[in-house]
Amino acid sequence: MKRTILAIFVLLLTVLIITVFFSYRTFRRSLPQTKGHIEIQTLQDNVQIYRDKNGVPHIFASNDHDLYFAQGYTIAQDRLWQLELIRRMVNGRLSEILGDTTVAVDQLMLTIGFKRIAGDLYKKISERSKSVVRAYTDGINSFIRTNPEKLPVEFMLLDFQPGLWNPEDCLAFSRLMGWELSLSWYVEWVAATLKKKIGIQYTNELFADDLSQWPIIGSGKLSDFDFSILRHITCQLNRISGIENWPKGSNNWVISGLKAENGKPMLANDPHLPLVNPSSWYMAHLMAPGINSAGFSMPGSPGIAIGFNQKIAWGFTNAMIDDADFFVEQIDTSDSTRYFANGQWRKMNRYDEVIPIEGEEAKRIKIYSTNHGPVINAVHPRLKKVTQKVSFRWTGQDYSDETDAFYRLNRAQDWRDFQSAVRKLKVPGQNIVYCDTQGNIGYWSCGRIPIRANPTVNQGQQEWIGFIPFAELPHAFNPQKGFLATANNRIAPKDYPYYISNLWEPPSRILRINQLLSGDKKLSVANFKAMQMDTFSPFAQFLAPRILPELKKLAGGDEAFRRIYQFLQGWDFYMRGESVAATIFQVFLQTLLDNTFKDELGEESFHDYLFFSGFTYRALRKIFTRRLYHWFDDVTTKNKRETPADIIQKSWRQTKDKLIRRMGDDPIKWRWDRLHRVTFRHFLGDQPLMSKIFNIGPFPMGGSNTTIDNGYYNFTKPYDCIVGPSMRMIVDMANPGRAEVINPPGQVGHPLSSHYRDQTEFWLNGLYLTLETDTTLIRNSNFDLLELTVPKQTKR
Repeated sequence: MKRTILAIFVLLLTVLIITVFFSYRTFRRSLPQTKGHIEIQTLQDNVQIYRDKNGVPHIFASNDHDLYFAQGYTIAQDRLWQLELIRRMVNGRLSEILGDTTVAVDQLMLTIGFKRIAGDLYKKISERSKSVVRAYTDGINSFIRTNPEKLPVEFMLLDFQPGLWNPEDCLAFSRLMGWELSLSWYVEWVAATLKKKIGIQYTNELFADDLSQWPIIGSGKLSDFDFSILRHITCQLNRISGIENWPKGSNNWVISGLKAENGKPMLANDPHLPLVNPSSWYMAHLMAPGINSAGFSMPGSPGIAIGFNQKIAWGFTNAMIDDADFFVEQIDTSDSTRYFANGQWRKMNRYDEVIPIEGEEAKRIKIYSTNHGPVINAVHPRLKKVTQKVSFRWTGQDYSDETDAFYRLNRAQDWRDFQSAVRKLKVPGQNIVYCDTQGNIGYWSCGRIPIRANPTVNQGQQEWIGFIPFAELPHAFNPQKGFLATANNRIAPKDYPYYISNLWEPPSRILRINQLLSGDKKLSVANFKAMQMDTFSPFAQFLAPRILPELKKLAGGDEAFRRIYQFLQGWDFYMRGESVAATIFQVFLQTLLDNTFKDELGEESFHDYLFFSGFTYRALRKIFTRRLYHWFDDVTTKNKRETPADIIQKSWRQTKDKLIRRMGDDPIKWRWDRLHRVTFRHFLGDQPLMSKIFNIGPFPMGGSNTTIDNGYYNFTKPYDCIVGPSMRMIVDMANPGRAEVINPPGQVGHPLSSHYRDQTEFWLNGLYLTLETDTTLIRNSNFDLLELTVPKQTKR
């Protein structure tokens, strides 16, 4: 009996070892080939791809076609799973592999119409742009066709094969990025819901001084449309795309040579996006006749989005423009597919779509659109019963050719070339800073910003009548102060003749950046690195003197409060990871928000409002500076009107209890980075076993939502960081053609690759890599070299 059990055990162990061995070999086989030769029939000439010690491809080609083909090929080698998820998302085909859990997401994607928009765009973009996206997608498809047995592990786990890319997929992805960076989709329907609940005055106080800029408009009045449904679908999409919230901010700044140690302009950029695995960015260096550009591309889009060449450098932040509106349409009571517009009844356009569902019968849907855009009632069965029809107007529905814009930008040599490129960037709205080797610095806010017919009324007269001309968009060139900076802040003075937005981020980051750039000290690359890691919070500096007096009162008769007060009394307002004061402040802030707003808004609306944290910071600042103390009255208590002191003291008591319950009764151990951690999450990382393989983290982290080194956490799920510097870049024009960069967690999306997570520790500790474009240096290096070659008989 014992021998039998032993034999069975040995057999099972042997099977396990063999399975692990062959699984490991399979995983290893899927790693990208970085050396040797690969023959490719469709190339016009040979291409050299040098991969540096950080896994960054330096692509040397003799023509544009081969350059973008090779860029597509390398991104497919390193990020094929990411590309497949993008392709399925924009085409509304997630449910084909994920089942019925993603049907609502697919229906939303098809309703907004990224696939339809891309089809229309492809017909209109320049022939050069068509050739670029064709070459890029041909490169992706070449890898897929010739490597069916070398697929990343995600395909094996989900048991499916990647699909081929169409050129339109690149354009659809570009529009998806524009839509995800548009805050109007979310904020406008939250504001509409709150206006119904608490009225226009209180909603103005929560959002902006003049909420009439954001009406739900059309010929009818909003009454029974349930916008909460959109939140549920949006949250599901966020989970799938790796985005748990939408506060996509960024920092960029540029200084002239007068403020630089080296006497030449310097530029810095760190876009704040979800901290996911793989990274949202893919570093590359593109070299061909007319181009020698490097920096950060987005998987699915050809060219370099943020970067530099031998003459100029550029960096982006979200301009936060109000680029979308909802319209309540007037519907014919005898025919629900007819609507009234411009003085006449019109027939809606209809699109029939099919959603394949894994393991189930495909779902067929009908999508309708008006002159404004798609009718969003179709995104959920409950909305189909609503008598009102609400359509969605967005600038991304209009023609633009961003492929041509980046083609020009990558090759730009001076300010004139830069303007020629960025005037073509329409979606999404971006603030772009610039510098060049001639000593110039500049800035242009780019994008298609709607001009409304009458933006001060609530109903029926906010039709779009045009867009702000490029020449009249906010911009600057060689300012006397010697620097330019943006951090998703207000970009135009109040007397600016056009309405741009009410969606600005709180001023904390831009205040700190301006403070650090305004001094007389000459700045170096080391100073810029320190700035990008800066954790000083101007918001904490503002709020502390307004809340500490009540804590001091409590400290007079309670030892625990006395110790808490001691930590805050001399605090320097830095959100360092080791800071106890930072922990106390952030937990108090969370508690104060609950006690200030939840009673008026209710649980669900309060959750919706917290979803975009920027407004909560702005609202608290406004409440204290304008003495809007009615918000501190707890409407659930009868025969009592609470004062600010009442709510602040209540919040301090609850904060003390929360901290002791969660972190123990010794404040010395209340380090901020015990609460505030970051994990680079993978799409499959929700499962405990898969999380060990694919997720990277958690790691302790400093910073907060109001620091330059953005450590954003979701107020609805505190305190783990989910959005932050998705990359960092610093360019010094004293050394043109190179940059200090970091791209966490790593360059390659294969768990067994040495570049899967190798940049994470650097990123956490404020360290950088050097990205070079010196072709001689690269050719003479010992970098891995992969040559894509043309068979001799077909070489042109």
